[in-house]
Amino acid sequence: MNLSDLEITGKFFVSFGIVDSEPIAHCDVDNADLWVAEVINRGQEEVCFFPLDGKITLFNADGTQAKCCDCMLADPGLSRLYFVELKDRKLKPLIWLKDACEQLKSTLMCFREDLIDRKVCAQVCNKRQIRSVRSAERMNTLKQETGYRLYVGRQVKW
Repeated sequence: MNLSDLEITGKFFVSFGIVDSEPIAHCDVDNADLWVAEVINRGQEEVCFFPLDGKITLFNADGTQAKCCDCMLADPGLSRLYFVELKDRKLKPLIWLKDACEQLKSTLMCFREDLIDRKVCAQVCNKRQIRSVRSAERMNTLKQETGYRLYVGRQVKW
């Protein structure tokens, strides 16, 4: 799977929300109460939305199916990429944050050859919990394992 194979399902010039629904995540501009993440489009630039989980299948180097994060945001030229994992969990932050980081890591590793010379960020957005004290360790671990910075918070600042 290459980045060029992905299907854009939305283009926005304003701030918008991301809803984690079945079978795939989607964007919304009207129903803020449904949003798991809020994309703050400060410069009102074009932001392209790509659903990933439920839309594509990724494989690890050994041929087993890889876990995938929920979606990716990108500029039209795919030079700026935000991989986003959505959660709606209140209890046990160690569990949901660990799971989210594994999904992001797996996705980043599957696309690693396509990510060279691009600005890449990974973000976990939890509708029910903002930044966890324990997130600093996860942030450092993902950076060491993938080379990409992890953000934890409900707002994606574009």
